Amino acid sequence: MRILRGLSFGLGRLLLAMAIVSLASMFFTGYSNPRVMVGSGEARRSASLSLGFFDELSVIFTTLQGENSYNALSSRARKRSGHALAQNLSVLEGSKIAEPFQRGEHGWLVEARQRPQDAVNSNPNMSWTEPATGMEFVWVPAGCFQMGCGPWTSDCQDHEKPQHEVCVSGFWMGQYEVTQSQWEMIMGHNPSRFKGSNNPVENVSWNMAKDFVARLNGRGPVGGFSLPTEAQWEYACRAGGRREKYCGGDDVDRVAWYSNNSAGRIQPVGTRSPNALGLFDMSGNVWEWVEDVYDKEAYSRHSRNNPLITSGSKYRVLRGGSWYVSPWFVRSTGRNKNSPDDRISMFGFRLVRMP
Repeated sequence: MRILRGLSFGLGRLLLAMAIVSLASMFFTGYSNPRVMVGSGEARRSASLSLGFFDELSVIFTTLQGENSYNALSSRARKRSGHALAQNLSVLEGSKIAEPFQRGEHGWLVEARQRPQDAVNSNPNMSWTEPATGMEFVWVPAGCFQMGCGPWTSDCQDHEKPQHEVCVSGFWMGQYEVTQSQWEMIMGHNPSRFKGSNNPVENVSWNMAKDFVARLNGRGPVGGFSLPTEAQWEYACRAGGRREKYCGGDDVDRVAWYSNNSAGRIQPVGTRSPNALGLFDMSGNVWEWVEDVYDKEAYSRHSRNNPLITSGSKYRVLRGGSWYVSPWFVRSTGRNKNSPDDRISMFGFRLVRMP
């Protein structure tokens, strides 16, 4: 069957189309599993629709459940006798497969893809700005990758091995390290050694970074901020798992401020080249605190999905290297550790936000 595109509606056809969407929601209502709900009447958001001939419908609508949202885009809604099969395409944002389900006399075949559920900006591969501080965030699509040091980098340390598959849910990540001006807006003071409003805040401990997160979340109306997990950090640094020595490629001078090019001090954020996701300074400038407790055996203990190490030592993990260190330390797979109350002019952080 052909789907007629661009068909204009008269009043009668518009009313008919609205009735069909209502009917379609009846077919979809009630199907769910812990990860997928397609077309729930309870959470439906009808965005737009266009009516074709005979038994075909093209409809765009959004469905929400928990932390996940599914957007039926450019759907080929085709009448099916006795059942409806909602099936995702394999897309960059991550995909889910919904099982066949029974719903009335007819059903519809819908192609759906995952998208971030966000009250402010729900478009994947886009940026979003936090209103209180102006922090800019980039959407990092869900996916799986081989975490850890591989033959495409060099001088792997034991605690960077073994390589292992990790899958992460989609999340928003700070495009830049948290700056001194952003820190001061929330905390009311600036602890940094190298002062500059657009420099990354430094001389902050893990505990101080966590205090910043708590205060930012307490300001509302948008919350859900945290330090990244170590898995989120490496996945974002490597832009979804690319085999790159540094975060953004194999040319350290292009992507990182480190000992050979930093003039012995911190540098303003965003003044080297970003990685493929548009994230700046993931290698170099400041070491970035992450959420995990340091464990030298972490890569043998990780769960496959969204791993987070919460025990194993008194230390917390830092990633990415800094303005003070050699290129070896700013590798995409490099790991470091320090006490959560340690603070020096090489330590900073960036934030993530779950949808």
